[in-house]
Amino acid sequence: MAWIDTFGRWIRIVAVGSLPLLASCGGGGGGSIVGFTISVTVNGLSGSGLVLRVNSVQSLSVAANGTVTFASPLPTGASYVVTVASTPSTPAQFCTVSNGTGTIANANVTNVAVSCLNVATAAYVVNLGSNTVSQFNVAADGNLSPMTPATVATGNDPGGIALDPLGRYAYVANDDGSVSQFTIAADGRLSPMFPAAVLAGLNPTSITVSPSGA
Repeated sequence: MAWIDTFGRWIRIVAVGSLPLLASCGGGGGGSIVGFTISVTVNGLSGSGLVLRVNSVQSLSVAANGTVTFASPLPTGASYVVTVASTPSTPAQFCTVSNGTGTIANANVTNVAVSCLNVATAAYVVNLGSNTVSQFNVAADGNLSPMTPATVATGNDPGGIALDPLGRYAYVANDDGSVSQFTIAADGRLSPMFPAAVLAGLNPTSITVSPSGA
């Protein structure tokens, strides 16, 4: 801005083109506003359709496990809330957010995590007296209803059942020293593998599956 004397009259000259630059610099020469990103680590995802959201504004579709980052950065001092906007399906899952709220503090946010688990659609009970596993459908309200068939055969005196983390296989420990093994269909029904049982130690009473499914 300048003042020019033109024959006794003062005229103010404003350099309009400089105004946006001053605004972007905060008017005090402090440089551009710096933004920081929010990254989320996703695990347990096996379905499709997961959508995350930050501050009910930015949405982010997630197709696989790993780390994803929201596209638009936030300035220091801004608060953030990361939520699940859409849960996965096929298979149906529910997902929870950890460390999803906070305030940007001169650094990228990297500690937000989302964990997904399959929604229970089937339940199983080992029956010691009949050498079978009862299989049930689980309704949305938690009520059980028998599948068809209502039971599948195991070895002698089954004592425990375990499922792999992705809900693909089921294993039953039998007191006769064997483990019955089943595949789990999309509707939850059990079908014996081939072979239907493998040898274990003497009189097993329970069984567990590695959390990784390996």
